[in-house]
Amino acid sequence: MTTDGANGSRDRKGRFTIPGKPKRARSQTTLAIEKLLGNVATRLTRKAIKAALAGDSAALELCMDQIAPVRAPLLIPLA
Repeated sequence: MTTDGANGSRDRKGRFTIPGKPKRARSQTTLAIEKLLGNVATRLTRKAIKAALAGDSAALELCMDQIAPVRAPLLIPLA
């Protein structure tokens, strides 16, 4: 149960509720890319994998970046 007030909505425990994006919401860029690629995405993915297995270093880098992205360095405090 929520109550509406001048300061916003609160739930039963008195916490403010902030409506966020709905689950599975996609950006305009994502929607445009999906529309552009259509049904070709699967074929392009398979072609990139075949090229990587054949020794194409650019295709291999593309595939590996998707499988295991480069991680940010872990900062360890020394003091």
